[in-house]
Amino acid sequence: MQKPTVLITGCTKGSIGYSLAKEFATRGYHVYATSRRIQTMGDLGSVPNITLLALDVTSQESLLAAHAQISKETDGKLDILYHNAGYRSLGMAVETSFDEAFKMFNANLFGIIEMNRIFADLVIASKGKIVFTGSVSGFTPHPSQSVYNSSKAAVALYARTLRIEMKPFGVRVVFVNTAAVNTGMSIERVNLSSGMIPKSSYAHPRNTNQRV
Repeated sequence: MQKPTVLITGCTKGSIGYSLAKEFATRGYHVYATSRRIQTMGDLGSVPNITLLALDVTSQESLLAAHAQISKETDGKLDILYHNAGYRSLGMAVETSFDEAFKMFNANLFGIIEMNRIFADLVIASKGKIVFTGSVSGFTPHPSQSVYNSSKAAVALYARTLRIEMKPFGVRVVFVNTAAVNTGMSIERVNLSSGMIPKSSYAHPRNTNQRV
């Protein structure tokens, strides 16, 4: 009997996707674990039932290549498409450039939209699931990440609408609303001295403290 299949984006070591890949593999799934660079996924390649793929969710060429390989290896079916990849940078709304804002929306929303368009046939063929790693940031106004918050809010409403549209095809849409998770993207691990929040920014603690 063929194993159920799952494609997970954003499986960099230490991420939610990395842990998901290992968990699905232990539950008997054949996992397609993806990241922009295979070497960032650590030891996932040595785990049984896991296939590593280089995948950039913002590149149509990369998405089409992954679709072609998975379709060939699974007889045109994919049981779960799990959207986990994302990008965040910190900065106040009035300081965020168009290029940086686009980069966040491209990774967090536009890449998802394009990926669903390309992979819909495989998920529909299996009457499978499309799953999203959501965030409470899409519902709460965390300072210093207004654009990121906005991109996650957009994903939440997109997923709710997609659920209605895909129901007639037997496809379930699941939105996993996460809160504080200890990953490389978590605020708790942000090192202010690394330059993620420049000292010149209104959002830098030394500047906000002066205005309190």
